[in-house]
Amino acid sequence: MSYLECLASSHPVQMCGSVGMRVRLHATSQCKVILAFLPDGVAECPVAQLDYVRYTGNTITSSAALAAKNRLRTQPRRTRERRPVVWRHR
Repeated sequence: MSYLECLASSHPVQMCGSVGMRVRLHATSQCKVILAFLPDGVAECPVAQLDYVRYTGNTITSSAALAAKNRLRTQPRRTRERRPVVWRHR
């Protein structure tokens, strides 16, 4: 995935990145969230073709592990049916 735009936030926890920066789909929380909310059947093709490079001891290293961790086949449908929780920093 490549970042097309980066916006600053006033929240204390922020993601660091820059326009054009490329990140691996299996290794960042942002990408895993995007994969989890793709329509059914859309994520399977790119996930099967990823080169699962290990960056840390917690990096997902296979499509089966990514599917289990993100619950690509079952969790997204249930999650989309619920109203999303939005946290507001005060």
